[in-house]
Amino acid sequence: SSSRSTPGADAAIAGVVRLQRMRGQSRGDCLENALVLYRELSRSGWDPVLVVGFRRRAGRTEGHAWVEIAGRAVAEANPELGAFTRTVGFGRDGIPVAVE
Repeated sequence: SSSRSTPGADAAIAGVVRLQRMRGQSRGDCLENALVLYRELSRSGWDPVLVVGFRRRAGRTEGHAWVEIAGRAVAEANPELGAFTRTVGFGRDGIPVAVE
C-alpha cells in the first residue's frame, strides 16, 4: 500500500476531473468515471480500490461504482454512498479484493 496520504492524491484527481469535463462526463456513467480515476491513480503510484456496490430503492436494484484509497472514497459526489452494499472490489493490477 502507498505510504502517501489521501489528500496528496488531489493532483491526480483534479487531472481526471478535468479530463472528464473535457469529454463531457462530469456527471456521466459512474463505472466509466471510476475506471478512469482508478487507472490514473494507479499510474501515479497510489493503491486505489475500485468498488462496486448495489442497493434496493423503490423496488429496483441500483448499482454504483467508486474509488477508494485507504478505505476512503475519493472524488465521490454521491451523498448516498453509505446506502450501497459493497459487493466487489478490485485492487492493484485489477486483482479482486475483499470488501466489507
